[in-house]
Amino acid sequence: MRPHALAAALVAALAAVLSAWIAVRAADPSAFNQDVGWILIAAERVLDGADYGRDWLDANPPGIFWLSAAPVAIARAVGAPPIAVFDGLVALAELASLAAFHRILARGWPELAAETRLALCGLIGAALTLLPGYDFGQREHLVAIAALPYWLAGARALAGRPLGWRAGLAVGAAAGVGFAIKPFFLLAWAAVEAWIARERGARATARAENAAIAGIAVVCAGAVALLTPGYRDVAALAWQVLGAYDYPWYAFVLNRAALVLAVALAAARSIRPTPETRELRRVLGVAALAFWVAACLQQRGWSYHFLPAELCGAALIAVCAASALARPRAARFAVPALAGALLVGGLALAAQVAHSHSPRPSPVAGLAGIARDAAGGAPVLFLSTAVGPAFPVVNVSGASWASRMSCLWPLPGLYSRKEWASDPFAYRSRDEMGPAERALVDAVVEDLARWRPALIFVDRRRDRQAIGRSAFDFVAYFTRDPRFAALFAHYREAGDALSFRVYQRARTS
Repeated sequence: MRPHALAAALVAALAAVLSAWIAVRAADPSAFNQDVGWILIAAERVLDGADYGRDWLDANPPGIFWLSAAPVAIARAVGAPPIAVFDGLVALAELASLAAFHRILARGWPELAAETRLALCGLIGAALTLLPGYDFGQREHLVAIAALPYWLAGARALAGRPLGWRAGLAVGAAAGVGFAIKPFFLLAWAAVEAWIARERGARATARAENAAIAGIAVVCAGAVALLTPGYRDVAALAWQVLGAYDYPWYAFVLNRAALVLAVALAAARSIRPTPETRELRRVLGVAALAFWVAACLQQRGWSYHFLPAELCGAALIAVCAASALARPRAARFAVPALAGALLVGGLALAAQVAHSHSPRPSPVAGLAGIARDAAGGAPVLFLSTAVGPAFPVVNVSGASWASRMSCLWPLPGLYSRKEWASDPFAYRSRDEMGPAERALVDAVVEDLARWRPALIFVDRRRDRQAIGRSAFDFVAYFTRDPRFAALFAHYREAGDALSFRVYQRARTS
């Protein structure tokens, strides 16, 4: 079999294995990302015409919730679980991104061996699919998928061969949607364009893809101002309180992204580039570093914030591996590289199948079973500062969600770490509360009265997000408010589930 045909066969086999991994994962509730679970619930409300602030609110820009209304609408139309539809659409987005990447690569660098182009797309596709793991479908993952063709367009601009206007607008529109989901990552766009301006002059940045990215940013900003006018206040609150979730500086250095980035930059420094890959290596290196800086600026330290840096770094490693061999020997690189990626994909699929069929129920499955049996599709509420495990428990149990927020995320920022540690029961009276704390309590009370959840799960884990090992008690905190206390009086303690105290509403209430 010719090297090109063998490489194509291996890419097809790799695509089949990765598709199977996504399908098996979509059927495993414990594998579904917690943030995506909440986004889909909020997207259902958006689709039903909910008002921002009253029916749903979040510190993240609203664009991801509007975008996620599409899989919810499709799921309703075909009668499929939104989770499965969402994962399928992410897989299709990956495929479209890789197809655009391959097309730009083939037209911009026709001298690059066909086997090498296939190998690069196969390796990058494997990284895009498998590296996110539990964070598959997270906003950062979507940013990396959407921006992939743009990096290649930037490499062509750096080589003095920019895309045409039609292709540039399509590539820029996709990247613009990705950056609109997480505006922090516009830093990567700015860094790459600054590098291009430095190398080719400012006129080299006057391209269709940049016009599209800027246009999408303006449209999204206008849509936020028009459709969710309350978002500005929520963003201000987030700026005030999310410091409670900050990680120490070493969390930014001692994580997987830093390792991938170090390996990628070391490979770029030690392996001499070929003429076909020089510009792409530069663009991916600049983008990976800028993504890493943008993730550090968010100060959360959560691993998924670093996904774009990881995925750009992985792409850079793949490009450097192609550069390690001279063009006549490119086929020698393509076949073993794709075979290795296929082996890794097969192992990942086997591990996912084994996890999905484990005889031990996962925490998500256990809590979802309780919600399904006791609530029977009625609303449930988790009093916790963490998004999980309320999500995807709500998604897979068939219950609805009894709050406008994903969790009590503002609460830790309303009290200092010293206050949490010194006396976790020294709660402020209503007169002592600031406007933000009063608004939070009012929202919880209003939502409890409005949705009347059948079950309330109270987080009693030993180490709770942004609270740590404090003895803080959610029930004691909220029952100081007589309105909450009157509503909560209709609930009886139903026992413990994992590290949650469960309260059930009396049927007569």
